[in-house]
Amino acid sequence: VLFGCSYTWLHNDTGLQGLLAKYMRRPVFNFAMYAWGGQHTYYLTKKPILYKIIENYGYKNPEYIIYTYIRDHVNRVVDATDDLVHITPQLNYEIKNNKLQIKKTNFLKKVVFRLFSYRYLIKKYQLFKENERYNILYELLLGSYNQLKKEYPNTKFIILKYMQNETPNENENEMFRKLGENGVIIISTKELIDADLKRKDLTDEDGYHPNTKAWELIVPKLAKKLELFLF
Repeated sequence: VLFGCSYTWLHNDTGLQGLLAKYMRRPVFNFAMYAWGGQHTYYLTKKPILYKIIENYGYKNPEYIIYTYIRDHVNRVVDATDDLVHITPQLNYEIKNNKLQIKKTNFLKKVVFRLFSYRYLIKKYQLFKENERYNILYELLLGSYNQLKKEYPNTKFIILKYMQNETPNENENEMFRKLGENGVIIISTKELIDADLKRKDLTDEDGYHPNTKAWELIVPKLAKKLELFLF
C-alpha cells in the first residue's frame, strides 16, 4: 500500500507502483495524489473506506505500507502550500491539547485567502517556523503509523526518503530518529543507489519529479531490502 504525493502518484504503471508489483510479485494499492503530504495520509488512515477498498479486493493484511517522503512535505503542513494553486485553505492539522485536530477556517479567512498577496505572506511567515512544522509532520506520520497498526498489526510501515542531494537538516534528522525509535522503518534512497536523483536523465521535465528511469534504478534494490523484513 503506497501513500505520498505526486512522486508516488506519477508514472504509476511504470514507476514505483508498477515496478514494485513486478519485482515483489504482489498487488500494489496507490493512495498517493499530487500535492499531498503527511496530513492527507493521516486523514485517509482514519477513514474506514480505506480498509474496505483493500479488503474488497481480497486483501486483509498488506505486508508493506510505504510512505514516500520528500523534504517539501514539511512545507505542506501550512495553509498555503502552493500560492498559485490553492485558492482555499487545504486540509491541515494543528496540535491542541496534545492531540492532532483538523484546522477550522472561518468564512472571513476563506474570503481573504483568495487574495494571492495574502497567501504569499502567510506562506512566507509560516515557513520560518521550521521546528514547529517538523513537529506537526512527525505527529502526522506517527499518527498514521499507529492508526495503521490497529488495522494491520503485522504490517511493516516504511518511510522511503526520496533524497535529491539535500543538505543535512537537524530538525529532519531528529524527526526520523524519533520515528525510528517508535517502530517506523526508515529507508533512504541514498542507501539503495549511488546516483544524483536530480540529474536531468532521472527527472521529468520539471527537474524534480522522478521519471521511470529513476524508479528502475531504485525499485529493484528496494524490493530486495523489503524481502529481508519478511524473515
